[in-house]
Amino acid sequence: MTWFSSIKLVEYRPNSRMESHAHEQASLSLIVDGRYDEQVQDKTARHGPGHMLYCPAGVEHAQSFLGAGAWQALITPASDCLDALSEGIDLADASFQTSEQFATLGRRMAGELRRSDRFSSLALEALALEAATLFARATCSHDRPPRWLLRVLDYVRDHGSQVFTIDDVARAVECRPEDIGPALKAHHGVSLAGLARRCRLEAVARMLVADELPISAIAVDCGFCDQAHLTRAFKSVYGITPGAFRRMKPATALLTKGR
Repeated sequence: MTWFSSIKLVEYRPNSRMESHAHEQASLSLIVDGRYDEQVQDKTARHGPGHMLYCPAGVEHAQSFLGAGAWQALITPASDCLDALSEGIDLADASFQTSEQFATLGRRMAGELRRSDRFSSLALEALALEAATLFARATCSHDRPPRWLLRVLDYVRDHGSQVFTIDDVARAVECRPEDIGPALKAHHGVSLAGLARRCRLEAVARMLVADELPISAIAVDCGFCDQAHLTRAFKSVYGITPGAFRRMKPATALLTKGR
């Protein structure tokens, strides 16, 4: 059984736009870094890390990428995967789900695509299967997160390298401080502190690719005690050290074969 035809890392330039277009094949995508606005028919949504999207074949959509551009882990599901998903959810319309678990899976995919060794295809298929399962279950769930929770995610990503309190977040998104922790845990499986740490690691990954700063300087700039502290945290999420991540060029695409 073949689950996916390809998994690749795609970069989109800052302040660029893709006019209305459609794809011959359906796709799933995990936003690894950056943000963009996507218009599908008469609806517009802003996407960023923690979002997973399904784009059916033949559906027209346009995208506008913001100042930092964006990176996506783009997954092309094979017919076996589409058949399995369609048994439980309606794939007729383009849709997306949000969860910090998607952000974690996207970062791990990016790490495997940069590592690109003899075992990466196996790891990528496992990660893609987990992501597809989470997407399907979230789509079926009637337990929707409160609207303000998306604003919490945006606030933390915008202020991840700064010092802030849960009261600061609550004031910014207009909710009660005591509601933030339980909502994050229930819908994203992470605490506020854990979310801030992951957002700092996203900033580290961007700087490793774009800048020539020493890793020790990046560690301090992104709120880590020192390079050793950063290395432990980075490897726990991306599966490789910051130095290895910087040295490796991402694979254009890795084909995966299901069992």
